Amino acid sequence: KHETCKEFQFLHQGTERTYLVHHPDQNKLQACPVLFILHGGGGTAKGMIRLTNGRFNELSDKEGFIAVYPQGVDKGWNDGRKGDFSTAITDEIDDTGFFMKMIEALVKNYHIDTSKIFTCGISNGGFMSARLACDLSPTIKGAAIITATRGEDYFPLCTPSHKVKILIMNGTADPLVPYEG
Repeated sequence: KHETCKEFQFLHQGTERTYLVHHPDQNKLQACPVLFILHGGGGTAKGMIRLTNGRFNELSDKEGFIAVYPQGVDKGWNDGRKGDFSTAITDEIDDTGFFMKMIEALVKNYHIDTSKIFTCGISNGGFMSARLACDLSPTIKGAAIITATRGEDYFPLCTPSHKVKILIMNGTADPLVPYEG
């Protein structure tokens, strides 16, 4: 179902960055909310569409929002944790800046409602969504964080300038992201 998405790319920090956009047909003239849908570590933007069985695209068509699937560097995000979880972390990739540039491009290419920009993600993508809620408030209005939390290393740096609505979903028996932290 990624065939219904348009691919965009641009250089950021000397690296070609890509993202896929699904725009609902019925809302070409109306300002649309935006939802970023972030893959987990080792995943891809196209893989995220497959992982969710294309449901975000279907929901986009039904509810009238733009679904955006960004691609992390070497299949990962610099979500603010320390360690070697991803190339994006070890190479200190400016993923927050990447999202700001995507938002600027979305404003230029689509009629978006800039008061309704949201993010969701799973695992590494969930940690990145948590970081975006901190780094990009008031731009990001809400975040759904799945199988993740706010990273322990990043938590003291998280000082959003505005309130951001947050949904966190974790399993109590998850050995990779323990429920108790």
